[in-house]
Amino acid sequence: MEITNAKKLKYSSLILLLIFSLFPCSLVKAVGIQVFPPELKIEAKKRDPIEKDIIIKNPGNDVTLYEIYVDDFSDWIAPNVSSFILEGKESKKITLVGKGKETGVFLTNVSIVAKPLLEGEFMANAGVKIPLDIRIVEIEGRRKMFLAFVSDILNKEIKIKLSFFILSLIFVLSFLIFIVTRRLRRGKKNN
Repeated sequence: MEITNAKKLKYSSLILLLIFSLFPCSLVKAVGIQVFPPELKIEAKKRDPIEKDIIIKNPGNDVTLYEIYVDDFSDWIAPNVSSFILEGKESKKITLVGKGKETGVFLTNVSIVAKPLLEGEFMANAGVKIPLDIRIVEIEGRRKMFLAFVSDILNKEIKIKLSFFILSLIFVLSFLIFIVTRRLRRGKKNN
């Protein structure tokens, strides 16, 4: 009796399936990550401090080690904590801090990696990359800042004067309507 290649493949697949079914599924575990917000946008002036918060949650039940870093531009923006441990269902606020060194639009990712703390069991790591959009604008000169400040004050004064004028106009029109309707009523009584 001759065994064909198809039968060999079928028998070897059954043997592998039998071997893997002997291992309990509880030996394989995975860690998880939940992150809010799903993307980050930062706008700042050159040389101004940058701060942006991220909430990281451990959705599983196992204690997990988390590592967080910015893929690019780490010389001027980085998380306030680079690694930390979370219990199951626990969350932590991490703040990205830094200063914009130059003007422009900078696109990168914030990477977060979750690693199991337990050893001896097969555990799978998890990772997330959050898009990070940083926009740094030039600081306005003192003269521009002063003119903007004066313009803002003038705009407020103009708005106050305009509001006062509109209220006065409404009052005068209401008074004129009252006088006209009163004279019309007197005119009907006299006729």
